[in-house]
Amino acid sequence: MLRSSGRPVPQLASELDVSPQSLRNWSAQLDVEQGKADVLTSSEREQLRRLRRKTYAAQALSPSAATVRRALPKRNRRRRRIAGAHEM
Repeated sequence: MLRSSGRPVPQLASELDVSPQSLRNWSAQLDVEQGKADVLTSSEREQLRRLRRKTYAAQALSPSAATVRRALPKRNRRRRRIAGAHEM
């Protein structure tokens, strides 16, 4: 409606009883959803947010390498170091 009317944003905003900035924001979001802007859509942004949370949760649950090494008996740690040295 904004583009097809040819009217200025403030005028159209007052007719619709919304703020001019809200109208600009809606127009920009419509461009994104229609693929006219080179940014993430709302659904892509939500998917990215979910994947980041999932990754963060997985990293928080997985033990660090230092924790795993400390859990190994010393004998196994030494063998592991020696085996690693021979592989070089």
